[in-house]
Amino acid sequence: MPRSKISIGNREMQILDFIIRDYIKCGLPVSSGRIYKKTDIEAAPATIRNIMSELDENGFLEQPHISGGRVPTDKAYRYFVDYLMEVKESDKIEEMDDGDPFEEMNKTISKATKLFALTADFGIKKQLNFWGAQRLLDEPEFGDGGLLRSFAGLFDHLYEIADVYRRQFDDETIFIGKENPLKETRMMSVVGGKIKNKVKKKDAVVLIIGPRRMNYEYNYSILRYFLK
Repeated sequence: MPRSKISIGNREMQILDFIIRDYIKCGLPVSSGRIYKKTDIEAAPATIRNIMSELDENGFLEQPHISGGRVPTDKAYRYFVDYLMEVKESDKIEEMDDGDPFEEMNKTISKATKLFALTADFGIKKQLNFWGAQRLLDEPEFGDGGLLRSFAGLFDHLYEIADVYRRQFDDETIFIGKENPLKETRMMSVVGGKIKNKVKKKDAVVLIIGPRRMNYEYNYSILRYFLK
């Protein structure tokens, strides 16, 4: 997907980066006091609050409760993926067990990311494997009935859903919330890529599906590890 064309100042970028990383890690709204205590950003608490208000007005943050901290929006996650994410080579993946390679790959990806992993092969011998539904439902976001229903709706046509994503990208791609091409996944984020097969002339596709508060850096590095 093309990069978003968004420009914000350096201090705003530092504050937004901290909020996103902290929210991904802890799952709790982030306050100006926490930013002041946990970062070395040279700004008074009142200045940090003003910057957060500006980020809120510009669509990067939202405030779940009037007196609480703020959380990132889809726009913030997109900015993070396009400009702040540090992609590192993953070298701590457990060796896969013997067995069907797609099934074992999904198990390994799901265990590493704690998310739902799906692989579909569109070659002569069509194949679909997935793993991690129960693990994904442990994420606090799935206490939301709407998100739970959306995820449950995937299972009626997983192969067709994988095919839609296969047609959407050439290499690795990250879809965040409403960027997703299907209504069933628009409350989630999807990290996906193709396993290209020149012999069969049909690609397989790998998808990692989880809440929008996913660890994009780590999940993207896991995906790239297996695609290589």
